[in-house]
Amino acid sequence: MSSIPKHQIGEAYRAVSSLVLRRLPLNEARPCTTDLKDTFRKPNEILYLLVKKPRKHHAYQFPQGGQDPGETASEAALRELREECGSNLKVNLIDESPIGAYQYKFPPKFNRWDHSVGAKVSFFRADWLDGQCQPDGKEIIDFAWLTKEELVDYIHPEYKQAIDSFLH
Repeated sequence: MSSIPKHQIGEAYRAVSSLVLRRLPLNEARPCTTDLKDTFRKPNEILYLLVKKPRKHHAYQFPQGGQDPGETASEAALRELREECGSNLKVNLIDESPIGAYQYKFPPKFNRWDHSVGAKVSFFRADWLDGQCQPDGKEIIDFAWLTKEELVDYIHPEYKQAIDSFLH
């Protein structure tokens, strides 16, 4: 991950938590499908849940959102998953502490109510147990279950570099 440049010290970055949700290889035989929304697609590989924000650039990412007062970063990651993807997904949180971080500045015309200049995203891993993503239609407008190799077609190279070290 990157260190904070000296000119950014003192600037406020919003604490954001993200969940790297992976579906491990399946033990049971399932019919083959090419539907990117199907959790049973590619049963012998690890799949990751990517969600799509309603914007043109940097639209795909792992589920994420701001940390609320009184909540731990891992609790925020799980809450954001529920808020953005519905309560149908059942997951097992692997990490209580972040496995990595990614910091970025907001676009110039992005108005933040808290006057933060960007976000510092802390990543946590979780394994999919059951259920399906049900996008809220506001914050999340689409999703896909993708292999590590397929992620590059959806995410920005900077984001890929930030997350690459904790993908298996």
